[in-house]
Amino acid sequence: MKCPNCKQELMLNSPVEYNVETYRKPAVGVALCCGVGIRLEVVTTFKATVYTGKAIFDDWGYEIKPA
Repeated sequence: MKCPNCKQELMLNSPVEYNVETYRKPAVGVALCCGVGIRLEVVTTFKATVYTGKAIFDDWGYEIKPA
């Protein structure tokens, strides 16, 4: 990931990243690459594709209709 300030590779103290990953809440730390404060937060994304397997029920027991 690039630093939003100096555009170099973002380097943070490991506790910042670990804290955000563990508690899923934003945290502020000092960027080791340039010394500015960086607010780090988790961003989650999803990808949806049509299921083409052979199962006739989903993981919760609902019937899957053919596409």
